[in-house]
Amino acid sequence: MSSDSLRPSLCLRPLFGLPLWLLFAALGLVSQATFAYDGHSTVAAKETTYLYQKVGAAGEHLKFGITGNPATRYTAAELNGGQLRIIGQGERSEMLRLERQLHETLPIGPEEQQLFYIQKQVEKGLKPPPY
Repeated sequence: MSSDSLRPSLCLRPLFGLPLWLLFAALGLVSQATFAYDGHSTVAAKETTYLYQKVGAAGEHLKFGITGNPATRYTAAELNGGQLRIIGQGERSEMLRLERQLHETLPIGPEEQQLFYIQKQVEKGLKPPPY
């Protein structure tokens, strides 16, 4: 994975036509301050956790997750031509909360292993997989 694929500017990639920080803010999940715009963070580097979207080679959503090191989270073989889109960074507890909100609200990707989120989506009146 090249360092270019981990640029902080990827934090602003759109999902459903909206920048992710705007989508999260509109859902009341976080404030704008949670997301990195310029690559600088007030959190110490060793404590930074990254929220990512794993996408396949064709750009299809595979899963959301968190990691302490996006560059080593998956091997090139595991990415299989896809990439990680870094959509947020901050304290682990905040990134974990955001990841849970994504799983409870947005379509579940084929690589998700947390199937209890299907029940959460049903409880919210959302359509569960298969989509």
